[in-house]
Amino acid sequence: AGEIELRFRPPRKNDVRLLLLMDVGGTMDPYYEPVSQLLTVLHEERGLRALETYYFHNCIYDHVYSRARLTGADAVPTGDLLRRLDGRWKVVVVGDAAMHPAELLEPFGGIDPRVTSSTPGVVWLQRIAAHFDRGVWVNPEETAAWNVAHTTRIVRRLFPMFELSVDGMTAAVQALVGAR
Repeated sequence: AGEIELRFRPPRKNDVRLLLLMDVGGTMDPYYEPVSQLLTVLHEERGLRALETYYFHNCIYDHVYSRARLTGADAVPTGDLLRRLDGRWKVVVVGDAAMHPAELLEPFGGIDPRVTSSTPGVVWLQRIAAHFDRGVWVNPEETAAWNVAHTTRIVRRLFPMFELSVDGMTAAVQALVGAR
């Protein structure tokens, strides 16, 4: 029957680099537990090549934060983040996308007067969506609530939005790593 020829393939290495941006405080407080569980699972997952996690409140502006406390000492310029991470990174934004319309659409519209930005939050979200090849928005609220807030409807035009549930996360992962 012939000789057996053994061919060994090196194990596949996961090349997924993930940028996780999470809304904290305010309307996100009731979702602390499921978002914390998501972060724990991602942190413990050994299949990712790289994971970077940053925080924001309501909308992303000139800075994101390395800790959920959102202090000036933890501020990271959003532009620097986009320059440092190339488009192959996958981006997951976790938040309810519900905020006062000025926070999303107006210069200096942020809720915190100590943190001002002449660039509206929607512009930063557009930059993030355009920079990365694949990105999703994970919303902890039920799908039925997504059409209530005007800002959520706007964000849904920028990012595919998925519910923070088992089915929603499965669909989000499929959107991030599935076939084009």
